[in-house]
Amino acid sequence: MDKEIVRAYLRSLEKWNRKPPAPTIPTDIIDKTRSKYLEICKILTGSLPAGVADA
Repeated sequence: MDKEIVRAYLRSLEKWNRKPPAPTIPTDIIDKTRSKYLEICKILTGSLPAGVADA
């Protein structure tokens, strides 16, 4: 659930040969992944980490 956004993005790249170095992850993919992690954190703990704005 958490890293599937990144996995799906990387699988969609036709030019990457799956060897290092990995391609740069676009900001929108990073933002979606961050939001998912924060959602999971809130479900598991009932709150977000200190200093994190609501996702």
